[in-house]
Amino acid sequence: TDKQYPWNFFRRIEGTTLVECGPGLALENFARFMNQEGLFVPFGECPQVHIGGHCQTGGTSSVSPIFGLLCDYVHSITLITAEGDPAKGERTGKKRVLNRDTTNKADADLFFSTICGSPGNFGIVTSVTIKCLDDKKYPNSRAMLKMWSYDKATLKSFMDMYAGYVDNGGTPASLALAVVVMGSSITLKPDSIDAEIQKDAPVEMFGPRTGPQEYFTDEQVKEMSNPLARPFPCVGVYAMWCDVDN
Repeated sequence: TDKQYPWNFFRRIEGTTLVECGPGLALENFARFMNQEGLFVPFGECPQVHIGGHCQTGGTSSVSPIFGLLCDYVHSITLITAEGDPAKGERTGKKRVLNRDTTNKADADLFFSTICGSPGNFGIVTSVTIKCLDDKKYPNSRAMLKMWSYDKATLKSFMDMYAGYVDNGGTPASLALAVVVMGSSITLKPDSIDAEIQKDAPVEMFGPRTGPQEYFTDEQVKEMSNPLARPFPCVGVYAMWCDVDN
């Protein structure tokens, strides 16, 4: 939970669609706060990924084909950089507030290197300010997620379909499609999983076996009506529509 991490604050800047977030804010809480404010930006689905690392690695999303990456919406960052010459015993830090629209070349280089690089490469991010989109401007948006048990033929059929879209000019700007292959490090009891799926799926999809084998109880299996909770390898297809081109 966010209690394990410092710097997990969220605050909206009054009268704007800007929100300031601590780098330790988990996406599940970021999503909840954004929903309360009627705002959105593209960001990922893993609940315990945190804003600080997510915005420094691009920030892919199921709606990225429509709205781009999370880093496209980063307005400014507060960064602590190392200063001084360690050889001379000079070990200090400098607080920098870097804005996307800065005209200072050095600050611009540091800003874009930080939000498009790897977390921590250039300094310690202590806050991220994001310029958000307004939910009310995109009414009647729709999304769908469908899941299939993994096998090579199913995956190939979807990839062939997507290749066909690309060959024929792509999809409309208002439509996002994505295919995701998911595995699990926890399995059903051996007699509960399709042997053909297990045989056909890549070994790495079942996750590392570093400890005692874990199994779901029969009651837990019955409760798995949510496709995202299914613990066997599967192919997920997302389809999202949002009116961005009238």
